[in-house]
Formats: sequence, structure tokens, C-alpha cells
Amino acid sequence: MTHSHKKNFLYANNGKKSIIDYLPWIEFDEEHNSILLEDGRSVGAVFEITPYGTEAKPTSKLRAISDIVTNSIEDSFDERDMNPWVIQYFCQDEDNLQDYISLLKQYPRSHAQGTEFTKKWLDIMEYHLDSITKSDGLFFDNTVTKTPWRGKVRKTRLVVYRYIGPKEREDLNAQEKLDIVCNNLILALKGAGIVVKRLGKNEVSRWLAQIFNPAPLQGKKNFIKQLMDDQKQADELPIINDFAESLFYSEPEIKEGYWHFDNIPHAVVMVDRLKTPPKIGHITGETSKADGINALFDVLPESTMMSLTIVTHPQDKLEDHINFVRGKAIGENAESLSVKEDCDEAMEYIRQREKMYYSSIAFYVKDSSIGGLKRKIQGLSSVLNNNGLVTVAEANEVAPASSFLRWLPMNYNPQNDIKRLYVKFNWCKHLANLLPVLGRSSGTGNSGVTFFNRGGEPLSYDPMVDKAQNGHKLILGPTGAGKSATLNIEIAQLVAMYRPRTIIVETGNSFGLLVDFMERLGVSVHRVSLKPGSGVVLNPLADSHLILQNKDIQFEIDENNLSDDIVNEALEQNEEDDAQRDVLGEIEISIRLMITGGEEREDELLRRSDRAMIRQAIVMAAQVAYDERRQAVPSDVQEALFTLSKDTHLPEARRAKAYEMGESLSMFTQGFEGEIFNKQGTPWPDVDVIHVDLATFAREGYEAQLSIAYISLINHINNMGEQYQHQARAIVNITDESHIITVKPLTAAYLTKASKMWRKLGVWLWLATQNMEDFPDAASKLLSMIEWWEMLVTESSEAEKIRRFKALTDEQISMITSACKAARQYTEGVVLSKNVECLFRIVPPSLFLALAMTEKDEKAERMKLMNEFNISELDAAIKVSEKLDEARGITRKYEDL
Repeated sequence: MTHSHKKNFLYANNGKKSIIDYLPWIEFDEEHNSILLEDGRSVGAVFEITPYGTEAKPTSKLRAISDIVTNSIEDSFDERDMNPWVIQYFCQDEDNLQDYISLLKQYPRSHAQGTEFTKKWLDIMEYHLDSITKSDGLFFDNTVTKTPWRGKVRKTRLVVYRYIGPKEREDLNAQEKLDIVCNNLILALKGAGIVVKRLGKNEVSRWLAQIFNPAPLQGKKNFIKQLMDDQKQADELPIINDFAESLFYSEPEIKEGYWHFDNIPHAVVMVDRLKTPPKIGHITGETSKADGINALFDVLPESTMMSLTIVTHPQDKLEDHINFVRGKAIGENAESLSVKEDCDEAMEYIRQREKMYYSSIAFYVKDSSIGGLKRKIQGLSSVLNNNGLVTVAEANEVAPASSFLRWLPMNYNPQNDIKRLYVKFNWCKHLANLLPVLGRSSGTGNSGVTFFNRGGEPLSYDPMVDKAQNGHKLILGPTGAGKSATLNIEIAQLVAMYRPRTIIVETGNSFGLLVDFMERLGVSVHRVSLKPGSGVVLNPLADSHLILQNKDIQFEIDENNLSDDIVNEALEQNEEDDAQRDVLGEIEISIRLMITGGEEREDELLRRSDRAMIRQAIVMAAQVAYDERRQAVPSDVQEALFTLSKDTHLPEARRAKAYEMGESLSMFTQGFEGEIFNKQGTPWPDVDVIHVDLATFAREGYEAQLSIAYISLINHINNMGEQYQHQARAIVNITDESHIITVKPLTAAYLTKASKMWRKLGVWLWLATQNMEDFPDAASKLLSMIEWWEMLVTESSEAEKIRRFKALTDEQISMITSACKAARQYTEGVVLSKNVECLFRIVPPSLFLALAMTEKDEKAERMKLMNEFNISELDAAIKVSEKLDEARGITRKYEDL
């Protein structure tokens, strides 16, 4: 072989350019989080955007947001004739929820981290989040969006850059100028509720590398791990290559006019012009259409990526251009007249401070085969054309491989397109409506509660962290809305993330299986059932000894210092009056309930003098018990009232009233009620979960007993709060069907007083109910204190009833009433708080659905499985969850997790 032959064989392709030669990214500056471009002077930055949620928002609100976005385009950048600023927006759906899974794994607090239940919960959630990302969707949403629903994350990224002219000499360097305009843009978008986060090297590398390596041999998860490892090694020992080169793990090639990455053909579809003015949130905003409530991006082919590029332009030059065009329209023919009219109209808009910038819109698509890619291109073009975006026909696209590269981040250089052949003028207002900054809410990112939005993205928030005032919560859901199932889901995540001391108060055993499941996995549990023979003691006077420590006790039993209306007295205290417990007032409410049987008419007959006698009797009972070194019980108060009835210093009418009240207490000092209320109690064990079944007391006719029992529970929680107030673990009191408890004004007033105090003790109240009607007016103060409201599938009539207790705007009413439910698919709801306001969709793991099943046929199915396999009810529920998974197209079994 001659030297010439060898040279040609080994080095013949040296002059052939690589794709890397056509990409601009030289180096990532981690100190400033910016990318150095190919000229070695220019820089750009990449950001991630959290869009403003458009779900059920009125047009007036969206118009105001659109105006702010328009201003962000027009006012954030200085307009240059040469080397102008370029702004790019990219939007794509990513079916990998690993980022959110990683957040979940990092979120548990120290006393929950690493525990058996938390690890199992995380395993269940990771498998669920992986399973719902399947390409054909978990289900077809035939109720709202009319599209397949699957787990994904819609990522919106912003790119800002400017190529610097070779002779530019200015006071500020390129990095400083970039930072200034980026801060302007971030602040402008913040005014619209749009969050912008600057990305570092790892995030940018992951994004770009996945564009060029769509199907790595080792799988996506392992590829990302390798990429991060490679980036880390490069930081430790830099290698001599540029940033663009580090993003490629296989050699791309052009075949049949298409770029092939990992042997997958890619193409770009260019938008030629706008046929009609775009609507607000035109591409990614959720809007009502003939075929459902969805976003245009929802119906684009899978794996589509949008690239919208804006090139700023001086408006005086624009006016010169319009005048030049108008001057060329010579003559009086129809075409010339039309051009003049258009120019005059454009100048009028410019006089009204409207701006026009150059822009270009591209949509990237890919498929496993060229045939499939062509079908996607046709489908994409059809959808865009039908929605006012006229595309360039594939046959008319000149140099499609070049177009593919041109609209990648930071690759369009306006100075290489002096005649602006690749961009067109558009009104900034129209561009604002096209930007992917309006979308669906995804919450705050704090993983105390994990739901989804209608697009399949995880939506999360945390009442413990995102609170402005308190973590109190009300969950409202009519019959069939899935209220108990939702609570099951939220309790499981609460215990997994925080492991608070949790008290669950319910009727009907809706949470029994969940409690069994948690106990199996190491969560300590204490069960209480309020039924005959249970041995449960709830002594309402257990803390009476604390009364004797009060130096102002005589003042508090003087009738001149009391009002006739104890309910208003409790409610009139402002929220700062929560430093100390009013033990005497608490016990008075319990004794009054016993005396009146909870009857409002009876309670209304009690006067200040009667209240004073009751309080005096309580103090007398407390003193007797204290002297005897035991707890006071209701019969001690009864004896004290009988003693007062014999006091000759009292008027006859007062003595008769004392005797009458003492007699009334008999009902609660003997029989079943005496077993529970008239015995000395012992402290309950310090456990993770206390599960209270109201049982007998939830029945009709036991309203007074129920109220007294609940008040005694509150006293127990008060003691817990005071005992553990210096520990990090919170205490959460979760009460289902709370309307049956707060229906009594006295109980509502008592709970109001307690919850005021709890705020400083780290005790949070979660109430769940299906009916707002049963809340008395006395509950208005309590409900007004609750910061977090979760409303499931609420109709207009129920929304109006909510207004009785909570001020709602028309916008909030619209959102609340837009929530829907699809049987065996999902339930929707709305969360309202001072910091969070969004619509959510509940699509939980099958296991937590199965644990929450309480219908007769569901119980029968569990019983059948229990008999068939000789297993416990909990194991039967797990088998039911596996059947639910099979119906969802998920095949993995629980024991494999």
C-alpha cells in the first residue's frame, strides 16, 4: 500500500464537518450559570418557567395576565438595530417523572425519614408515577379534555442571548448585560404569577442531551445517571472539548433529508404565518373548545417540542420600514390600496404603543420510523392549520436539515440573517398569546400533598409549609365525591412525610384498613371505640385541678363578669387571645351540654346566674377531688350543685335551679354514659396514630354524648400540645363527618377556642364534611380561621352555601364549579389558601383506593377473598388493589414493590 493510499484511507474525511460545528455552545460558565457561545464573547442563559394556571380562569383575568406578558417582551430589552437580543421559548412534554420522585424521596422529615412505612409509601408512589407514564395513557378522559391522560411533565424553558458585534465597546461586559435584561424579564413575569428559575449546568445538560440522545442503549434512567457522572468527572478534571461535544453519545447522521439521532428520524415543521389572531394561551393554555376543555399542545403528536424565537427590533426602524413599504404601493389599483390601508392600520397601532418584533415558530417531531414521522408531520400540520397557524408544507421546506439546527437554543444569529429571511414581523401582543407561559397549575412543589393536574403533571403543595397563618384545613365533598378516599390518600402521605402525632376521629370505619396497613409497617397505633363495654374513659373534668392554679378564679365565677351567651363570648375573642387555656370555660361547656342534653332551647334558658353556679360547682368539685388526690368527675359537680341547692344564703329560686341542674346530670353519671364520662381516666399511650371510632355516639339521639366525647378528645389533644410543644413533630387532629360534631353551637364554640390556641402549639385541625348546611352560624368563626379549603366536585348550589362562611370571588366560584368526576378514573377538586389556588385531579395508587373502599359490594368482595384465600381483610384489600392495577393496565403485584 502506497503512502497516498494509506493517507486517503485514514484521513479522507478530515474536511467533513460534524454536527457539533453547527452548534454554538462552547462552554458552560457554572459561576454565572450562562453558556459561552461560539464567538468566545457572547453569552446566553437558560431558565425554566412555571406557567400561570389557566384552569377555569375568567377571560378578564387572562387578559390582564396577557398584558403583563406582553409588557415583559416589550420593556425588558433594549432595542438594537445590530446584534439584537433574542428570546426563545421551548415547550415539550417529558414522560419521565424521576425529578418529582427524587423530590418525594428527599422530602420526609427527620422523624419519618428511613422508617418502614415511609420507605414502602415511597416505593408505592414511585411505581405508580412510573406506571402512569405509559404512552397510550392510563385512561381516556372522555369527560373533560377528550384526550388520553397519562403522567408527564410539561416543561417550559426560556433562553435569552445576544451575539456581540466584533467592534462593540461598552462599559458593561456581556455577562453583566445579560444578567440585567434577564432580571428585568424575571421581575416582569413575576407580576403575572409566572415563576422563572435560572438553570445550572446539570439541568441544561440533561435537557439538551436528551434531544440528541432520544433512545440510548442503556435506557433513559441509566443514561441520565451516566451523563451526570460524566459532567461531575469533567468538573474534577476538565477535558479539552466544548460543551456541545459533551452532549453527544452517538454519531448523528442525515438520511432521506432527516436528522437521525440514535437511529430515530427527527424533523422540524415551520409556521409560515398566523392566519387569525391567536387567543390568550393559544398553545398551552387550557381553554374550552368544541371537543372538550384542553390545551392545543395536548392534541399535538407525542414528543413534540415547540420553539418560539423572538428577535427584538427598534420601533423607529419599524416605522421606516412601514413607510418604505407604503411608498412602494404606487397607483390606485386594489392591491396598492390594500397595502396602504394595512400600513396605515399598522402605524395607528404603533401610535397606540403596540410593538412589533421579528419572530419564528418551529415544532420539532420525531418517530421510530420515517413513515411514522411523515404521518406525525401531517397530523401536526393539520392541527396547527386548523388553529390559525399556517405551516410550511414539507415539500416546500428548503434545507430542512438546516432548519432543524437553526431554531435550537441560541443557534439563530440575526447578524447572519441581515435580510431577516427566516423571521417575520408579528405584534408582541400576538406573540404573548402564543408563549407557553400560560398552562396548568402544578402547585408549590412542596410534597405534603400529591395530586395531578388535568395534563398529567404532578401537582403538590404542603399546608405545613405553604401556610400564611395556619395549617388548619377543611375538606368538602358531597356524597360520592370521594371525600373519604381523598382523606385516606392525604393521611398516608402526611404520615409518610411528617410522622406527626395523628388523631383520626370518624364514624363508619373509613380509615380502619389504612390504620391497619400503617400499623403493619411499624406505625404505632392506639384504637378507641365509643361503644358499651369498650372500657374507654373520656372524663371531661380530667384537667379540673388546673383551675385551682388560677389566681383570678373568684373573678371568673362572678356572674357580673359573665355574659348570657357563652357562644358569642367564645367567638368574640380575637385570634391573639390564644396564649392560655381557659380550663374552667372548657369544663363549663361540657357540664352545660350534660345539663341541657345539648338542646339549644334548654341552653337558651340558662342565665348568667346559672352560669355562675355551674362554674362555682365545678370549682367546688375540683377542690374536693384535689384534696382527695384524684381526678374530679361529673358526679362531683352534681354533688356540688346539690350542696348549693341546700345553701340557705341563696334565694329559693337559685337553690331550685341548682337542684334541677344537679338532677339533669344524672343521665351522664350512670349507665353507658357513666362508664365513659364518670370515671377517672388514665393517659393514653404516646403513639403515632390514635384512631377514634365514634361508634354508638354517632347515632341519632346521642348528640349531647357525642359533643361531650369530642370535647374530652380535644382536652386530650390540648394536653398533648402543651406536653410536646417544644418538639419538632406536629400534631394533627383529623375529624371526618365533622358537621355532626359542629352542629351544636357549644361544640363549635369550644373547637374555635381550642384551634386558636393550637396555632402556637403546632396542632392542626383537619375537618372533612359532605354538607355545609349543617354547620351552625356559631361555626363561622371556626371556618373563617381555617386557611386551607379543599373542595371536591362542588356544584353551584353548594358553592353558594360556602359563601356563608368564606368570601369567594366569582373567579373562585367558576373554578370550584368546574371540577368534575369520572367514575373509576379520577376526582377533581380545588384548593384555596392564601398562597395556593388551583384545580387538582386525584389519580391515586390503586392500593390507597382499595383501602378506602366502604361500599356494601366492596366489603362483600373483600369478604369473598378473605374466605377464598383464608387471609385478613387488609390482605384482601391488597388483592383488590392488584385487580384495580390490572384494570388500569398495570401488572406488577404489591409484594414485588
